[in-house]
Amino acid sequence: MGSEVFRERLADALAAGDFELHCRIYHHRSFGRLHFFDTLAVDPISRESFIVELLCRAAESETVTEVVGGQLSDLRLGDVVVVYDAAVDLRSPLPPCTLTLQVHRLKLTETWRGLFQKGEDRTGPGGNWKHAFHRPAFHDAIDESYFEELDRRALERQREKRKAKAKGEKQAESEEEASDSPADKAPWTRTREPRAMLQCHMPLAQRLAEYLGGRVLSACSRDRLVLVDAPNAAATSRAAHAPRVPSHLHSIIQRIFFVDAGRKAPSVAEACAQYLAAVFGPVDHAGVGDLWDFLCRQRHIQCFPRELESSLSAAVRASRWAAPGAEAKESPAALALPKGRCDSMVYADGLLWWSTDVPRIIVPEKDQRSVPSGAYWKLLEILDRYRPHSMTRQRLMDLFQGRGCAVDFGASPGGWSFCLATALQIRRVIACDPAAYMHPLVRRLAPEDERDQFLEAFTPEERKEDAKHSRLLAERKEEAETEPKGQISHWRMRAEDALVKMKQRLDAQLPPLALVVCDMNEELEGACQLLYQVFEQKLYEAPCLAVVTFKNTCKSKQEFRRRKSAMLLRLQEEKVLTQVQEIHLFANTRMETTIVGQML
Repeated sequence: MGSEVFRERLADALAAGDFELHCRIYHHRSFGRLHFFDTLAVDPISRESFIVELLCRAAESETVTEVVGGQLSDLRLGDVVVVYDAAVDLRSPLPPCTLTLQVHRLKLTETWRGLFQKGEDRTGPGGNWKHAFHRPAFHDAIDESYFEELDRRALERQREKRKAKAKGEKQAESEEEASDSPADKAPWTRTREPRAMLQCHMPLAQRLAEYLGGRVLSACSRDRLVLVDAPNAAATSRAAHAPRVPSHLHSIIQRIFFVDAGRKAPSVAEACAQYLAAVFGPVDHAGVGDLWDFLCRQRHIQCFPRELESSLSAAVRASRWAAPGAEAKESPAALALPKGRCDSMVYADGLLWWSTDVPRIIVPEKDQRSVPSGAYWKLLEILDRYRPHSMTRQRLMDLFQGRGCAVDFGASPGGWSFCLATALQIRRVIACDPAAYMHPLVRRLAPEDERDQFLEAFTPEERKEDAKHSRLLAERKEEAETEPKGQISHWRMRAEDALVKMKQRLDAQLPPLALVVCDMNEELEGACQLLYQVFEQKLYEAPCLAVVTFKNTCKSKQEFRRRKSAMLLRLQEEKVLTQVQEIHLFANTRMETTIVGQML
């Protein structure tokens, strides 16, 4: 359904006098008494979103725009208005608008501040609100070249400011910035298929979008939503199990919301009416006591952001489905959803997206009940992304899973060691760290006489943390042990001393190393020196997987790149490591990167 059809439908509705268009304001400009509002609207028939320009005239002009219960100066970005009387302007609007309406009468129905009224009121003298309104980034039928041009110009201005601030920047820095420009990224392909919105923290949103081939949506909180392709909505609803989330993304993605391009609206009231009609049908009463309580307990409805619940609950209780009237066609018990299914209402890109009977997926971000730390997911991501000679993940697992021995330098609190012993099922894992603390999950896999040998050396903070995790583990229901797990030994010593001890025990008490991982807070040369000692002293058996985190302890990025390139070249020329690959893991900060290779 194109913009021309939308224009014709609006013109026919205006001529018939049966017109009501809900719009969310996202841009405003004025020239004298003329006010131009760029708004986001949804076609009630095709459910496509369009950008409509509203031309309003202030007082003392020839034709005054009537604002029911207010005036034009009351309208703010993010507010929702309903246009009751207007005329289609025959002139072509400025991009990216689809059409221009000369508005004669409108009404402010929903304020941006009122949408998240549960949040703390942080309005100051400048009018700032806790959740700032952001420009929409995705639309069904909008040529986004206008937005891309705005982004390009903004990026150019940022580069000019950087160059003016630091004139001595190297050319390599400029090249790195250029690689992040929108023009270098794969074009976004728009589709009408159902999609999924992945909730994650703002700093990782763009990286996650590039990794999954998605797009970051405009949200209004510290978290962001990444729009990606999803299975067909009907198939998703009938699925017996929830879609699998890659294990290494568990530390990034918090929730997954399934959305349909045909289920959205600009205002809470309109989205609520559409949602309740889909659940209860065209009746005057849902046949339940407290309708909002029923949706929470029986339909497991979830909102993003959480502050939206206040506005949505008010809209639900004010709807005709909550008023006395005819009984619902189906009993409330038949409308209840099973465990693992839910309804959702999500605000993103200026619209409210609603869904019914979709998988309910809440990913445990760095769940301390299941893993010792977020470092656990690093190794899983490496197994997913490390591809020497296009080797499959299964082939990589066959090479290294179930091997005899591995060492983890800088192990505390034991995330990598726990992953080696459980996910990779290494029979003997040496967790080397001068620190005394190890997570209770790690100590459970230690020999019984070694589990609590360093408890007295815990700091007060570590004792408090250990008690918390131990309590959480005690509350968790014990699951049947189905997979074999290795044994973890905590060697409380420096890495150099641990290598001496390994050489003394090699063969007699300790098998050769099959994996060497290092996440020490050490300069990159110091971390690589450990690899040299393992290689020169023949403490490994081929193939031995080596994973090292390079920390940026340098004064500048240029120095770090130079030292990193020199060290990688030396490792490969001296054949200490082969099939080397640099991977910037999601769990890596901007000041570190991960090097993966093999000792043969």
